[in-house]
Amino acid sequence: MKKRFSLSAIKITGGINLLLDTIKKSETGPNGSAPKILLLAPPYLNKTTSFHEEFGDSYNISLKLPIYYAQIAIDNNCEFLDTSKIIVASEIDGVHPDVNQQVKLGKIVLQIVKKIMK
Repeated sequence: MKKRFSLSAIKITGGINLLLDTIKKSETGPNGSAPKILLLAPPYLNKTTSFHEEFGDSYNISLKLPIYYAQIAIDNNCEFLDTSKIIVASEIDGVHPDVNQQVKLGKIVLQIVKKIMK
């Protein structure tokens, strides 16, 4: 979401369909089938990121990403998790989750993956 790339939320999410197609054709699921997929939307950036010059209006773009990710998950028959409802970006850089947030997310993802893999 760096300002220098000048990408909208739609363009940021555009490559996801290509990645999902590649994964679905990989035959890496049970008995050579398509694997089950859990698509995660990233957490929102903080408005006051310490990298404001580098990320510009990325906060507003980050608010739109879960909507696009959710639709992509529906269109591709994937499981979906909006991490912005669970974790936040750190106060240190305003972009990445801190260790506590990563642990929190990891525990939730583990629960979801266990359900998916049943």
